[in-house]
This record gives sequence, C-alpha cells and structure tokens, in this order.
Amino acid sequence: MPELPDVETMRRYLQATSLHQQIEEVDVRSEQLLAQTAVEELKERLIGHSFNSTRRHGKWLFVALDGDAEAFLVLHFGMTGGLKYFENVEEDPEYDRILFHFASGYHLAYIAMRKLGEVAIVDDVEAFVGKKDLGPDVLDPDLDLSAFKEVVDDRRVMAKALLMDQHELAGIGSWARWRSSMTWRRSSAIRTWGRTSWTLILILAPSRRWSTTGG
Repeated sequence: MPELPDVETMRRYLQATSLHQQIEEVDVRSEQLLAQTAVEELKERLIGHSFNSTRRHGKWLFVALDGDAEAFLVLHFGMTGGLKYFENVEEDPEYDRILFHFASGYHLAYIAMRKLGEVAIVDDVEAFVGKKDLGPDVLDPDLDLSAFKEVVDDRRVMAKALLMDQHELAGIGSWARWRSSMTWRRSSAIRTWGRTSWTLILILAPSRRWSTTGG
C-alpha cells in the first residue's frame, strides 16, 4: 500500500510534471474508482482548466484547479496506485484507470492495478477531511510532542492500532514501524509515553525537509 512517503513523492511528481497545462480530455476507464463524482461531472469540472497546486493530508492527495474553477481533484491510491506522466499515448502504462490529456501533448495516468483507489472532485478540502474524520496530518508542523501526547494519553490500546488509526493521526502506516523499530504490541498509554514520543520524533524528522503543500 502506498504509504505517506509514497504519496508525498507522488505529490511532488505531479507538481513537477503536470501543473499549469490545460486539460483537453479526461478518459475514465474504471468508473468504480470515482467517489462522490460522476464521470460527466469530473470531465465538466476538469476540461478547459489546469492543475494549479498540490497539497496532501495523510495519504490523500489534493490537486487545486486554476483560479476560476475553485475545486480540487482528490486522489487516493488504495493498495497499488500511482501516477505516470508520459508523452506517447500509444505507450500508456499498464493498469491506467484514468487518463488526463493535456494540450501540451503529454498525459498523466492514474494507475491502480487492483482498482482500490478513489478519485473525486471536491470544493473544500477541510470539509472533505472533516467528513472523512481524518486526524491531523502527521507531518503538520503544528503536531508537536505536546499535541501528540494529547492523542496517546490514557489510551489503553496497542500502539500499532493507535498509530495506524487515520482518525487519530492521518498518514502513519507500516513505514513508521520501520523507521522506529517500535514494538507494536506495547500499550500506547501514558506509562509508555517515553517510547511513543521517541517514535513520533523519528516519524516527524522528515518534516524538516517535507511539506504537505506546494505550488
């Protein structure tokens, strides 16, 4: 499953390749990936516009459209999703489920081998995050040790269950275990606060270099 570092990499990839190019056509090959948005609405909201900037919350990628569109393309990559920017449409990647065709002659493919991702158009990112009941992004600069302590205090659950609960902290996944070498079976209660705080320090270290937004 694409983890937070993977989604952040895809955010940067889309930002580096696909911004500020007029979208001429949208080819939806797997309608089941569309959530909250019909095919015709997706096309109507995207065609004639361009991607303007990117941001991420947890494992969700949001792509803002140009000024007059006032909307965001939402991408979740499920178990096997990804992006591919390419020129020759006859060499489109395998498992491409949605294609965005640019006036420049290039294309951006949303890839999902197992079709477990999600694509939508929304008008308000904060409202979407609230509707999904997502916790704060784990790389949000405002999520310091004090804020993290409020999440884990007095919680009598296994640390793995707590740290991977997207309703508590959006974005943590199995990669956190690899970074911290944490024993997942430890309780997350205050008596093990020293251990969980060290986990957070290891998880948040990349935030000095990463950002959840870009333009």
